[in-house]
Amino acid sequence: MRTIFLNIICVMFLSASYQTAALQNNQYSDTTQKILNRLQYQIDASLYAIAEERKKSSESMKGFYFAVEKPASETTNLGVVLDTSHASKGFEVLTVTPNSIAELNGLKTGDRIVEISGHRISESNKQKMFDSLLGLESGTKLSMSVLNNDGEQHLNMPITGNYRPSIKIEIGQQSIQVAQVEDNKQSEDSSCGEISVFFSPPVTKDLHSAFVNSIDGDGVLRNRQTFRLAPGKHIIKLHELISSRENIRRSGGIQKSKPLEIEIEKNVTYHLAAKFNRLKRFKTRKGEYWEPVIWRTKKKANDCEL
Repeated sequence: MRTIFLNIICVMFLSASYQTAALQNNQYSDTTQKILNRLQYQIDASLYAIAEERKKSSESMKGFYFAVEKPASETTNLGVVLDTSHASKGFEVLTVTPNSIAELNGLKTGDRIVEISGHRISESNKQKMFDSLLGLESGTKLSMSVLNNDGEQHLNMPITGNYRPSIKIEIGQQSIQVAQVEDNKQSEDSSCGEISVFFSPPVTKDLHSAFVNSIDGDGVLRNRQTFRLAPGKHIIKLHELISSRENIRRSGGIQKSKPLEIEIEKNVTYHLAAKFNRLKRFKTRKGEYWEPVIWRTKKKANDCEL
């Protein structure tokens, strides 16, 4: 029997550069304040654990740098575990999470979902029907027909979401402190090209903003959006900032950056972005839903110099 879980768990990692002043004001309830204080202690404990591990490898924390960022998102949780192995008879509801959307709208353990949004579930379309439950958007309604001891019933469920604010992680000192990044090899002159994430790419073409995580293996400042590079080959690692409106079910934990190899030409600016692949929107484990791209190049009017 194949069971599928529709519960979504988000694991958040936060940086050590928290603002303790936010924990000392009165804008939070007592319970929220206690949770935030506990989070602060957990951050400290995690950093001490990292320091101990690096110490075992004779590595200093002075050279340690880690940065990652996730955009704000709104996730939905239907709150059921389904058995889809006998789709000709519908999806059997194995469990229902208390106070979930499913329970609040009358779905019970033992029910069989036989129709979703006007489409009867069958062996030939079961994957499509299941995917439709994963792509639920907050503010919409989900209609389904359910078979139980009382016969077939129609449910019309309002879908509500859980908002998660943006997350920014920045630990340690970056090895590159300026917008200018020089190539390891000495160039014959001081000419350069540029990479940039300053301008927002066209979302209508499934292009989304991104930020630079490292250049040729060196970490860079998160708030820098334009970098000057010597002509030649460079490896740029990007993190995606794809809008939560795309309903991507990102896996819990830290998302990995992706490399983009660019042959930099002098006096050319390369505008970078994250290309969203809608056909792979649910393939989040290995980040198959996006790739780093150059979405525009522009010749500089003035000479670029390092």
